Amino acid sequence: MARLHLEHMREPGPTDVLSYADGDPDPESGLPYLGDVVICVPVAEQQARAGGHPLAAELELLAVHGTLHLLGYDHDTPATRRAMWRLQAQVLEQIGSQAKPLEFE
Repeated sequence: MARLHLEHMREPGPTDVLSYADGDPDPESGLPYLGDVVICVPVAEQQARAGGHPLAAELELLAVHGTLHLLGYDHDTPATRRAMWRLQAQVLEQIGSQAKPLEFE
């Protein structure tokens, strides 16, 4: 994950989740293929402990977060961060996740 993070984000060290948007049609279904979400389990384990919730909940949080990136959401400004975090919290609630959503800043 550290290599992927450096190659694609130009940031050193591992990160929790990376998303790689695609958008091309799936050859079997013809539907748009959103892309890939890569989750680093060791980082997720650390974050789950720090957040006080199970690893499964952290993985749900990261999967939702990565998928929102594939759908075009970002958190590069305070306004986009609030919007993404709000939607992320709504999805986590809908799926019954025990993850503690990220705080709005």
